[in-house]
Amino acid sequence: MNMFVWYCLYILTIMLSTSMSNWISMWTMLELSTWLMTIISMKTNYMYDLTFKLYLLLSLSSMLLIMLWLCMNFKQEWLIFMIAFKLGIPPLHWWMLWTMKHMKWNTMWWFTTFHKLIPMIISMMIMNSLLMFWWCCLSVIWSSLSFWNSSSMLIIMFYSSCIHTSWLWMTIIDLFSFLTYFAIYAITMFMVFSKMNYLMFWWKSIDFTTSIIILLGVPTSSMFFAKMITLSTYFSQTILLCWIILLINIMSIFPYTRMIWNSIMNNMYTSFKYQQPYNKIYSLTISMLFMSWPVLL
Repeated sequence: MNMFVWYCLYILTIMLSTSMSNWISMWTMLELSTWLMTIISMKTNYMYDLTFKLYLLLSLSSMLLIMLWLCMNFKQEWLIFMIAFKLGIPPLHWWMLWTMKHMKWNTMWWFTTFHKLIPMIISMMIMNSLLMFWWCCLSVIWSSLSFWNSSSMLIIMFYSSCIHTSWLWMTIIDLFSFLTYFAIYAITMFMVFSKMNYLMFWWKSIDFTTSIIILLGVPTSSMFFAKMITLSTYFSQTILLCWIILLINIMSIFPYTRMIWNSIMNNMYTSFKYQQPYNKIYSLTISMLFMSWPVLL
């Protein structure tokens, strides 16, 4: 079957999950999306043993998830534990990093964005915002410290995904914040991974550098105001929580800054023959990500 058909089925599964209102249906959609993601990964990477191990691991976690739900006296903390494992955020992130090491960049985009939607939707039914908040804080701290001295682009992008997934998990108490943050995050990650997938000298591309700046969340970028919207959902509860989020977010600035600096320096010494042609659509998308903040306000 054509890969386009598999991607369409995958998107259709996620869209159907948004209309589900009971646990059994959501769990079925979660298993179906896992199966489709396994097929996509197998067809793009041709590593059948890795694909089988991935499917076995995710299936066992799904079995534990449904067992916790069927148990009448289950604790909500265990349910959040299993959802965090499905999301692949620290300290339960080892399986996701192990899987992404063998993926192509375009498959990695699906794995770090849309594959996390159904667990997010399931967590909306729990609504234990305080426990999720502290888990997200732990995840951001862990991720920021883990790629502090890393020079591997895969490690940096993986822990960057963990940080933004944690931010996204914090927004589930407000649907508008969740949709806004996910849309901006998915588009920005697509810009980054598309450059890394199709360009030989992507680290010397000014468009790649600009996408990383947006992903960092500098002021006037849409990612910055998406984070501000997230903070506003918790501002009514306590100001202390907002300050904790801001201080934790500062910790992740240095790895991004170092990557941006290296990209700029490489771009300065790039010879003319390596310069990529001007892409109007790509540049327009980046400009919209920078200048769309008045709409968010």
